[in-house]
Amino acid sequence: MKPSGSTQFLPSPQVPFEPVIEGVGVASVIGDRKSGPHGTFVRLAPGVRLPLHHYDQPLAGVMVAGNVAHPVPGNPDSQQTLGPGSLFSFAANEPHETNNVGDGFALFFIFQEHPWVLAMDV
Repeated sequence: MKPSGSTQFLPSPQVPFEPVIEGVGVASVIGDRKSGPHGTFVRLAPGVRLPLHHYDQPLAGVMVAGNVAHPVPGNPDSQQTLGPGSLFSFAANEPHETNNVGDGFALFFIFQEHPWVLAMDV
């Protein structure tokens, strides 16, 4: 993608996803997730189940396609399935799972004011 602030159009099949974990790809389309504030697509292959993990800074997101569950230990509200248009957020260092519970790919868009640092808790 071109730097933020430029006019651009990119059909979804051309969005460049970078693999980060088996079955998980990311594509930063605003900013740079490795160095600062960013808006990033996260795509999960069918059946992907990420065990407990956390981010070192708060994160907010919106579901675009598919169905995902983000169970947080001890939080009954987090046990629901989120579909397109659903919103979610995590406090810094909050352990949670991320599970694609649908039949196809799942896609969500995350926003962070800081670099994206994913840490596995297992």
